[in-house]
Amino acid sequence: MILDEHREHRDCPNLRLVLTTVVQSATPRRLGSYLRSELGISRRGLRLLKDCGGLAVNGAAAVPVGTYVEDGDAISLSLPSEASPGVNPESFPVALIYEDEHLLVLDKPAGMVTHPVKSHQSGTLANGVAGYLADKGICCASHPVNRLDKDTSGLVVFAKNPLAHDQVAAQIVAGAFQRTYLALVVGVVAADAGCIDWPIGEEPAKGAERYIDWADGKPAVTKWELVRAYPGSGAGDGADAGQPGHSLLKVRPETGRTHQIRVHLAAAGFPIVGDALYGGEGGSEEGEPPLIARQALHAAQICFTKPFSAEKLYLESPLPEDFAAALRHCEGAADTAGAAGTSDAADTGTASAAQPSKAPKAP
Repeated sequence: MILDEHREHRDCPNLRLVLTTVVQSATPRRLGSYLRSELGISRRGLRLLKDCGGLAVNGAAAVPVGTYVEDGDAISLSLPSEASPGVNPESFPVALIYEDEHLLVLDKPAGMVTHPVKSHQSGTLANGVAGYLADKGICCASHPVNRLDKDTSGLVVFAKNPLAHDQVAAQIVAGAFQRTYLALVVGVVAADAGCIDWPIGEEPAKGAERYIDWADGKPAVTKWELVRAYPGSGAGDGADAGQPGHSLLKVRPETGRTHQIRVHLAAAGFPIVGDALYGGEGGSEEGEPPLIARQALHAAQICFTKPFSAEKLYLESPLPEDFAAALRHCEGAADTAGAAGTSDAADTGTASAAQPSKAPKAP
């Protein structure tokens, strides 16, 4: 039973109370064992609590992890009150979707880096979160649990303390953190759904780019569903080739490799519109402005279990205007193409992304 959460520690101003819980056990248990099995505290979390003296039982501070606790004992967990290392607080608007004692969920716009890196030390979402917390007088080290590429928009979860971070991150590893993306791709997808199970590798010489690596790549699984196909103007040869059309996909990554969705869809023959790194180009008629000025990928939904709770959290992010405008353009082009365009797209469009027509090769 959790009684109280996230206040300044009364006895030590340098510690911040994360939560207080009451032991429910028919037999005495070691403190560390109880916290791991009943609250899901990780080994790393126990080390942090031990090192900072943040474990208290019935008001007695800095107790060892081997202390025995009994039914009805009150356990308090506290961590140092400190800002996120390497992240300077910056005051600018952030789109807050959800907040509780342990988490923040934000709607990241395209063009913003999630967390400071060598080439982007300021103006990141993490800088904005740090500024938001500082403005509220909350001193805690917040860290992103999931990250999005700079030009991908959508939902990002930040944890307000390492214990909460570990719990949500463990769900990602276990596949219990469900993510749903919307992707606008080049080409008319023929199948209704599919699963791409191709390993992804990287090569330092190629920088950020990833590729399908059958020999040494890490396992990567992406499931997708067709939301709508937008037939193009038909296919021909040379200058009369016409437009291949587009498809809106609902994508659910089962693993979390860098650029996973982008790599998988491109290797399957359906690069994301606007994703120049993986062949998506602009997706519009030659000589016209691109459909969208960034990759058409949006993290639209997430579902996971809240830390220290059995409660499921389901959140959605509305489609950004640039993505919605691209869809409107596709709808208009599909309407113009009419029945003839639909027939041509069916005859010439690429087959289902469930299996590649030719196995991609490592560079």
